[in-house]
Amino acid sequence: MGFLQAGAHTCVAFVASNVKVMGETRASGVAVTDPAERAAFRKKARGIYLRALAATAVVVGLFLLLP
Repeated sequence: MGFLQAGAHTCVAFVASNVKVMGETRASGVAVTDPAERAAFRKKARGIYLRALAATAVVVGLFLLLP
């Protein structure tokens, strides 16, 4: 999931906290107050979760196929 977050330049924990981080740490973040921007961030985080779930399902499926 970390690779997916890095690729999307989005941390799902920060999205859940309604914080947009512009630097290296949470201290450099600003609160997201615009509802449209907040919805876009949540949609991006949801996509990350879904891709992580799909990747996990593929890996588990491959392991279940091994004898």
